Amino acid sequence: MSEPSPESSPESASEPAQDSAPNTAPDLSQEPAQESDVDPATESAGEPAGNPDDKKTHPRRWWYRPAAVTMGLILTLVLTEIILQVLDKPTQLRCGWRLTVPTPEINQLMFRGRKIDYQDDDFVIVMLGDSQLEGISLPFENLPEIELEKHLHALGYPKARVIGLGASGYGQDQQLLVLQEYYDYFKFRADVVLVWETPYNDVWNNIFPTQWMEGSAPKPTFALVNGKLHEPATTIVGQPMLSSFKLLAAGQKLLDPQFKLATTDRAWEQRYLPPAYRSVAPIGRIHDNWQKAYDWNFGVWRYEQFTNEKCNYSLGFTPISPRMKYGLDLTNALLRRIQTLAQRHDAKFAAFRIQTKSHRFFGQEMHLEPRIYAYNRKYYRYSYQQELDNIQAMNQGIKLMHIPCDVEDFRIKNDDGHLNAEANDNAMMNLAKRLIEEKLLPLSQIPPQTKLQTPSQIKQSDPPSGSKPKATGQASGPAPADNQK
Repeated sequence: MSEPSPESSPESASEPAQDSAPNTAPDLSQEPAQESDVDPATESAGEPAGNPDDKKTHPRRWWYRPAAVTMGLILTLVLTEIILQVLDKPTQLRCGWRLTVPTPEINQLMFRGRKIDYQDDDFVIVMLGDSQLEGISLPFENLPEIELEKHLHALGYPKARVIGLGASGYGQDQQLLVLQEYYDYFKFRADVVLVWETPYNDVWNNIFPTQWMEGSAPKPTFALVNGKLHEPATTIVGQPMLSSFKLLAAGQKLLDPQFKLATTDRAWEQRYLPPAYRSVAPIGRIHDNWQKAYDWNFGVWRYEQFTNEKCNYSLGFTPISPRMKYGLDLTNALLRRIQTLAQRHDAKFAAFRIQTKSHRFFGQEMHLEPRIYAYNRKYYRYSYQQELDNIQAMNQGIKLMHIPCDVEDFRIKNDDGHLNAEANDNAMMNLAKRLIEEKLLPLSQIPPQTKLQTPSQIKQSDPPSGSKPKATGQASGPAPADNQK
C-alpha cells in the first residue's frame, strides 16, 4: 500500500475547505488588543480610564494646578510692585535730615556752607548747631561760619578756618553723629569743636524721635537707660528706613514694631520716657499771654505741645518734671560724648549760647518768680529762673560760654526769633573775642597791637550760676536768643 503524498495529507485536504468558508479571520492590520494598565482602583474611583497609550505619552502631572496658582500670585505681586513704584507708595523715609532748604551752597556733608578745604597749617574750628547756624534767612555771606572766620582774621588769626555743620531742628544727637561722620568717614580734622546750644529746644529735640509734630520727620534718637546711652538703630544721619521694594516697605510700616518705635512719639514715650509735667490748678493771678499768642497764630505757637513737654517753654516749667530731668541728663550725656569724641581727635571743646537784650518770643516774659499761664484750658507754672537752673544742670562738666548780642532789634522779623544779619555779625564778633580770652586759640598768632576784652569784661555778661540776680520781677541780665528750629 503506497504512502500518501504530502499533497494528500489531511491538512492539505482541509485547506481548500477553509478557502471556501466565509472569511472570519481578524484584520492583521490592527494591533491585537492589550491588557489595560489602568489601575482598577482608579477606575472604581470614577476617573475615566482614557486611552492607555495617551497615558504613557502625556502622563497627568499633579503639580499643574499649584504651579498655575503660584505663577498667578507672582504675576500679581510683580504687577502690584510696579504700580506702587510708579505711585511711590509708601514714600521712603529717612532717619534724620541735613539740608532743609534747596541751595547750591553746600559742603561735602550736605550742609549749608562753603566747601570744606583747609591747609595743613590752618587752625580749623568746627561749629555744630541748628537753625541759627544754618541761617536759612541770612544771605550766604552772612552765615555764622563766615562771620566768625572774618572776625578771627581781624583779631590776628589769618589761618583760622571755620566749618559749620548743622541744620534746623538739630539736637545734640544728630550733632554727635555728624561729627563722627566728619572724623571717621571724611577723615577731616579739627583743632576746636564748638556746640552752639539752644537749650529751649535742644532738650526736647534730644528727647523725642521726631522733629516737631507727631508723624513729622524721624531722626536717630538716643535713649538713656540706667544712666547709660543706648545708641539708635542707625547712626548715619539721613539713612533710608524702608526697603526699596514697596511691598516690603508696606509690611515694615504695618508690622515692624521697631519702625513704629522710631517714628512715633507715643510709642517712644511708652518705652523710654518718664511722666511729663502735669498742669496745675488755676490759683491766684492767671496770665493769658500764651493763650493770646496761640489764638493769633503767632509764630510757631500752634505747634507747641505742652502736654508732653515737646515745646519751647517746658524748660521753665516748675517744679521740674521727671521727663525734664530725664531730658537734662540725656542732653548732658550727649554733650559729654561730643566732648570725648573731640578730645580723642586732639581737639579742644566748648559750648556757647547767645544772650540777647530781650526775649525771643512774644508772650514769654522774663520773670524770675513763678507765674501761672493759661494755655488751651490748662495751666502751667513757669519761671525764667527754672530755665537758668536747668541750663546749668544740662552743662555739668561742660565748658559753657554765654555770648552777648548787643543789637536791640535782633530778630529776623517780629514772629521769628532767629538772629538777623546785624545781630549775627555782632554775636560772632563777641564769640571770636571770647575764644581768644578762653585760650581756645593759640596766643602766638595775636599781634601786639590787638586789643581784646579782658576775661572780667566778658564774664560780666554771664548769668551767675545757681544764684538769682537782683531784680524786681524782671531779669536784669540779657535774655537768651531764640533758636527756634
